[in-house]
Amino acid sequence: RSVSAFLLNRSSDLRLRTKRRLPALFSYGGSQISPERSAEFYRKYPDCPRPEPLDRLALPLKREYAEAIIAGTKPVEFRECKPHYGNRIFDKAVMHWRDLHDADPSITDEDFACADPIRQVRQIHFYDYNGTWSLDVSVKETGLIAITDADIKMLQDRFACHDYDEEPARLSAMGIPDSERPLLFYFAIDKVIYTNL
Repeated sequence: RSVSAFLLNRSSDLRLRTKRRLPALFSYGGSQISPERSAEFYRKYPDCPRPEPLDRLALPLKREYAEAIIAGTKPVEFRECKPHYGNRIFDKAVMHWRDLHDADPSITDEDFACADPIRQVRQIHFYDYNGTWSLDVSVKETGLIAITDADIKMLQDRFACHDYDEEPARLSAMGIPDSERPLLFYFAIDKVIYTNL
């Protein structure tokens, strides 16, 4: 099955796959890849498309979380890596390129990691289902993490986000290896643009 198909399955299934290229997707939205490394990759593989930014994403949100974002105490919002969100956040052209080149032994894993399919979201429109309030924010980074010690430490260090601090230990105590941990999209909040709360 293709990498795209893996990504659009349940996240617990996603991390179980052993396909060579799959680990290269877990790249915090490409943030650990230097601009120089990325430029070198696109010179070598000019046929690989770059992910198109996503200007605006509408997401439902609990009011308490919206208030925490406004207060500055919730720097990152999350969504499970499921088809509902994956279909919007993964760039289909990049995913197609990855699928076509997945078995190509001439492309190193390091190069393949540069073909990041995650569309960077520019703004999020949060709302409640009753339409009683809304919150618009700009986003400074969009990425994908697993609930592992390394990924949670990245959230702590880069964004002072502590939403999932206890989860890696809890999953370890349950005997769930890193390869089977849930995957989450993350959206690092930049600033509030508008709210009627």
